[in-house]
Amino acid sequence: MFVDEKVVTLKAGNGGDGCASFRREKFIPKGGPNGGDGGDGGDIVLECDTNITDLTVYHFKSNWAAGNAEAGKGNQKYGANGKDCVLKLPAGTIVYDIETERPVAELVEHGQRIVLIKGGKGGLGNVHFKSSTNRAPRQFTHGVQVPEQKFKFVLKVIADIGLVGYPNAGKSSLTNLITKAHPKTAPYPFTTKNPIIGVIEYPETYERLRL
Repeated sequence: MFVDEKVVTLKAGNGGDGCASFRREKFIPKGGPNGGDGGDGGDIVLECDTNITDLTVYHFKSNWAAGNAEAGKGNQKYGANGKDCVLKLPAGTIVYDIETERPVAELVEHGQRIVLIKGGKGGLGNVHFKSSTNRAPRQFTHGVQVPEQKFKFVLKVIADIGLVGYPNAGKSSLTNLITKAHPKTAPYPFTTKNPIIGVIEYPETYERLRL
């Protein structure tokens, strides 16, 4: 099955909350605030991969999320950042925001990376709220919560070479012979009902053509 268009639901990670804690040590009964900041949530990152030829993986899984960050800790320790979610897409993919119906990204060359959704910023620990008039602040801030968003992936360029012919003319047989694709073949018309992408490799030049 060849998939060249898919709607997905994506969510960047939430930021971790700041921490409200106080220094507690022997012989220091009234230690000051030492709450650390929360970590930043993971990003949704798009990566162009020319080894991928279609959007089939997103047909079977359409919901993707980055990791949430951890809250800050005592002793001014930062919470761990959330893990990024990296989505690999074929070259020629255009990404549309479903809400605005406008293109927001385009992937054109191998290795290209685009941060589609930034993770939530971590909250501040109570150490930031200490002042001359408030030496024991209990205030802290929450990490930023990131909502789900819907996007459409549309594959614009799918092949370098196209085969056109009458039904049962041998297009799938030729694709089987010269590429690593394995479309179904049979001695009756309309055996292949969906587009098939095969790759022709030239070992001498490391060139690859999509058929």
